[in-house]
Amino acid sequence: MRNVLIALDYDPSAQKIAEMGYSLAQSINADVVLTHIVLDPSLYSVSYLELGPLQLEGFECIKDVAKQFLENVRQNLGDDTIELNVEEGNCANTILNVAKSKGVEFIVMGSHSQSWIANKLLGSVTESVLRQTAIPLFIIPNKKTL
Repeated sequence: MRNVLIALDYDPSAQKIAEMGYSLAQSINADVVLTHIVLDPSLYSVSYLELGPLQLEGFECIKDVAKQFLENVRQNLGDDTIELNVEEGNCANTILNVAKSKGVEFIVMGSHSQSWIANKLLGSVTESVLRQTAIPLFIIPNKKTL
């Protein structure tokens, strides 16, 4: 069976990305894997408040929120067969690892159309995936129109 990986973050455009990716998957009779990547737990540290790194229970809560987010997207798409996948790690590398392990036909992602300075300082997950993959990548632009 074919698979399409739809990588989502919490951007307001996530539902639009999911809908377009779902439509692509239906057009090629593929199953859908909705994926959200949570960052390394140490990055959720609040040490500047002298509270120390996020405790494991707190990090599990972050993963639970991500699972609920994906569940809401799945419900909005109206397809209980959609697989939900929450992973931990570097966003681009983890998306590529999931895509490889699931044998996906396409990766669907949004592009936040950040300013060039934001891309230089923060990098772009979509750009990083594009540079590293041989799997076709369906990029949905999120530019705001006037």
